Amino acid sequence: MTFLATLSPWLIRNHRLTGRYVLTTEAWQTLAMANNDRGGAYWATESLVGMPQLSITQPEIEREELYKKFVIDWIAIHPMQFARFYLWRIAAFWWPAAQTVSGIEVFVAFTFTLGIYLFAAIYAIVYRERRRELLPIYVTLVTFTLAYSAALVVTRFRLPLCPLLEIVAAGGVIVTSQYVLREASAVKSVLSRSRI
Repeated sequence: MTFLATLSPWLIRNHRLTGRYVLTTEAWQTLAMANNDRGGAYWATESLVGMPQLSITQPEIEREELYKKFVIDWIAIHPMQFARFYLWRIAAFWWPAAQTVSGIEVFVAFTFTLGIYLFAAIYAIVYRERRRELLPIYVTLVTFTLAYSAALVVTRFRLPLCPLLEIVAAGGVIVTSQYVLREASAVKSVLSRSRI
């Protein structure tokens, strides 16, 4: 209820503009930025050139309808290009390095994120028989990926998924630690017997 109460002014505003209760009136504009002859995975001024040039004085709903027609027509004419862009954006969505940093920060972000991915993968593989327990997490990861990859990719879009990845990665850290401790104990046991 609190969520709806918080969003209600925005939903009412959008209903007055569009006749529908929607969270955004710029969804098709965003899709038009990403899916045009100069589109791609990331936001760039070049992608703006490839989309219809509309006037800010036009009502939002009119602009959205024009962008919607443009996107649907462009995808119908260029299905393979759309598929290439979509796959590129999926890869970009999960790329471990953030685009908003440079220098040593890129290395730190890349290494940290890669570690999260590695430990999450270890847990998912070792405990694959428990996949039903993790199904809500997997569904959320896939849903976010598919939804955000239709438009331009920004690293911050992945941020809501970080706690879920970290939960799974924590399981991977525990599994790895237990394995290392078992192996160290076995090596220690062998070494102590060989001294006798």
